[in-house]
Amino acid sequence: MIPSRLLDNTNLRRIAKRIVEEARTRQVIVFTHNNVFASELEDAADSLGATFIFNSKSVSKLRTAGIVSDGVDFDNMKVGQRADRLKVN
Repeated sequence: MIPSRLLDNTNLRRIAKRIVEEARTRQVIVFTHNNVFASELEDAADSLGATFIFNSKSVSKLRTAGIVSDGVDFDNMKVGQRADRLKVN
């Protein structure tokens, strides 16, 4: 396993594509803290027509504790996702 923080964007993209190709024949579960890598996985799945299910827990830091919630935090959303979130709220 190669820590995604040690890879440049070209290699992140290449590895994300390879993981998605493998996922066409078997279930693949990826755990990462790297939002760029998660985005590359999603883009690779879209371009290869693969099913991509993104399950995320984000932690909002408060003064004394953190709050865990489902989904990507606003700062790490794609532009379209941010626009949709703003329309709902």
